[in-house]
Amino acid sequence: MKILVTGATGLVGNNLVRMLLEQGHQCQVLIRPPENRRELAGLDVEVFAGDLHDVDLLNSAAAGVDVIVHTAAMIHLGWTKLDESRQINVQATAKIAEIAARNKIRMIHLSSVDALAPGTKNKPATELDIFPAKPECAYVVSKREADKVLLAEFEQGLDVIIVHPGLMFGAWDWKPSSGEMITSIARQFVPFSPRGGISTLDVLDSCRGIISAIESGKAGQRYILAGHNITYHELWCQIATLLNRRKPLCRLGPAIGWGVGACSDLFNKIRGQEGPINSASIKLGSLYNYYDSTKAQSELNYVISPLEPALKRAIAFFVEQKMLDDKFADM
Repeated sequence: MKILVTGATGLVGNNLVRMLLEQGHQCQVLIRPPENRRELAGLDVEVFAGDLHDVDLLNSAAAGVDVIVHTAAMIHLGWTKLDESRQINVQATAKIAEIAARNKIRMIHLSSVDALAPGTKNKPATELDIFPAKPECAYVVSKREADKVLLAEFEQGLDVIIVHPGLMFGAWDWKPSSGEMITSIARQFVPFSPRGGISTLDVLDSCRGIISAIESGKAGQRYILAGHNITYHELWCQIATLLNRRKPLCRLGPAIGWGVGACSDLFNKIRGQEGPINSASIKLGSLYNYYDSTKAQSELNYVISPLEPALKRAIAFFVEQKMLDDKFADM
């Protein structure tokens, strides 16, 4: 098959392109300029570099493809940048959906478990759990709106499947994205972990799930591609152990969390820029973001691999790319 992957320089997109090429598929990729990107070095792909709102570029990139996998997104876990998030996560997604529908191309949309309701400590959420929504930060709002647009397009004939991955780790995390947890713990002692929990997985599992969705997913369906439901404290302790660093002392309590969020919001307001630590991200981190992948396991033969190998691959990648010191090379 010939497959167009948007966001091919991101963690999921980059791993997905490599897996598709290994399986013998042809890949066209849509990325932001410049065209000659280190993330794509050595990969036999046709590159289209430009703006997601450029309809002519989108049409050119989609010409002749069998499937569009839309992984490009803006991730901002904060109260600001809603308009910018909507432009990328909603409006650009709608343009791609229009092109896919007009040309009868199957579309796989990479959403997020953050577009669903949170689970609880004892009951992971499923694809049917849409409400109550998570804290209405820019990412949550824009991802939920994008899903709504695509499901409406499905009613009009679009062959679309929505996948909801959890928190992914692995190699080729160039930015880094989730790997920022690893690099932060490596560089300094982090005394407190978030209070809640997360469903975390090997990024290769999500890529295999996406390919299965291409081949056998049912149009109009949502599939959760989640993993191991563990507390952030357990996750951060596991990362610290692999790095031979001190483990967090304890989870962030409600009162301290509220204080950190309020102080961070004030500081962000004074400097005129919202950073990654704010009351929205702390509220998200206090939830038990636990999810059930039974539907994907049943319909897509989705398999959840052990987490530790993914964490080790991520660490090795960061060392190779000089994002971490060489002393972590043998961890």
